[in-house]
Parts: sequence; structure tokens; C-alpha cells
Amino acid sequence: MHYRLEPDADTVELLLFRRVCNAKAVRVRMLAGEFPAAFVKAALVADVFQALVAVSTAMHNQTQGSMSTRNLFTEIVYNLSSTRNMSKALSRLGISDETADMLVLVPNATGKQIADIRAAVEGEEVLDVSEGVKETADMPQVRKFYGVTEAEERSGPIVDAIVTRMACRDVR
Repeated sequence: MHYRLEPDADTVELLLFRRVCNAKAVRVRMLAGEFPAAFVKAALVADVFQALVAVSTAMHNQTQGSMSTRNLFTEIVYNLSSTRNMSKALSRLGISDETADMLVLVPNATGKQIADIRAAVEGEEVLDVSEGVKETADMPQVRKFYGVTEAEERSGPIVDAIVTRMACRDVR
């Protein structure tokens, strides 16, 4: 699914894969820098909006020279987190050797980059990413990871509470 980020002319392509059977191989190639993308555990993403906020923030930070991490792709994963603990954010949100469902975020993607990722990931691609993300999310894990309370859920969509935590992470 292709999204345009405002106010810049940047775009992001979101790919969702379920039942991935070669996560270890994908992770090795990702860590080697073969893919210009952020690979995230889909179970901890409750809504596409959450991912778009993280990508937009990371791309803004890159433009401003204020990234907290070494590259745009780890910055995206880090910006999905509500904690300033970078190692916790990357280990919990980034894919592991056992990740079965993964969301791939590809900023300013080319057709070749998307084709390379699709060829590398052995799993079922979900074409309706927006609905697929909601179905793939493990809501008890999401609530625990982001510390969302029952009162917050009663007052509005859970993604509002999550994005608020992401945005306020660096406020002291």
C-alpha cells in the first residue's frame, strides 16, 4: 500500500507478510543492509496510522539532522516506540529470527526495491495492509507494550493513546 507523507513529497510503501517461514534469513539480509526498509513485528502495530507517524517522524529527523539512531530504518523502528530505551525499542519492535508476521516500511520506494523484498520474504503478502494490520495486531501485547489503560480505551481509539505515547517519548 502506497502512502504520500506531507508536507514533503516523500512517500512510503507498506508491505504486510503473514506466516513468514524465513524470518532468520530476511533478518540477516536486513542487518547486512540489503534492504532499504524497516522490518517490524506486525503484532505490535495496531493501526497503519501508527506506522505512518513513525516513518514521517524518522524522515523529518533525517532531514533535520537530528536522528537518534544510525540510519533511517532503525530510526523508523525506534520512532514506533514509546520508550527512549533504544535497545528495548529495537529488540521488541524489530523482527527476530522467529517473527511470523512482519510489516515492512519502505520510504521513497522504487519498484525494484519492492520486488526484491517480495522475492526475499517467504510468506503470504496481505494486499489490504490497512485491514491486515488490524487483524494481525496482538492487542494484549500492544496494550502491555504501550501501557494503554482501560480508561484510555473507553475514551477513544487505542491508536490515539499509542501515537500520543510515541509523540511524547522525548518530552521531559
